[in-house]
Amino acid sequence: YEIYILGKPKNVTCDMTSDGGGWTVIQRRSEDEEGEKFFERNLTEYERGFGTAGGSFWIGLDNLHAMMSFPNGQQALRIVLERSDARRKKTVVHYRKFYVDSKNKKYNLTIEEYDHEKTSRGYDAFSGHNGHVFDIKKGDQGTCRNEILSGGWWFKKCNEANLNGRKLGVSTPEKPGITWIPDSEREA
Repeated sequence: YEIYILGKPKNVTCDMTSDGGGWTVIQRRSEDEEGEKFFERNLTEYERGFGTAGGSFWIGLDNLHAMMSFPNGQQALRIVLERSDARRKKTVVHYRKFYVDSKNKKYNLTIEEYDHEKTSRGYDAFSGHNGHVFDIKKGDQGTCRNEILSGGWWFKKCNEANLNGRKLGVSTPEKPGITWIPDSEREA
């Protein structure tokens, strides 16, 4: 599909069938992703976007912010998580309120209203990142014990979510990988 972002045409991938359709794909991790560090980029690359629509890609922070203004400034976020194990189980997570601010505000994230009706209870790992700014990490030590961060994301203390981390078979404290730790799996 072709949409206009920042006054220019942009080819995007859209999901027109799931949950009523109309979902613009803003990030994808493909099975044939080139190397585990494909998402370890600099801020300029995260601002502009990278990758190809048919493979792994990031739409770009500037494009993402521009998309927040239409159709009414109120956007929702639908995340499809697929396990890398033999079962390939998919989990879909919905948030009713999603907004990425401008470059001047360091792409501050608003992620609210986890949708319990469309998502399994206890699978929220992203709401805790609400109010955080976008940052770049390259194997940096996090603020929690044994935590190592990678990629570009809205990092926070004791990171529960990072879908732009290294693509590994298994994520360990020594290897920063894609992270999604739902509230049902966190220690009380």
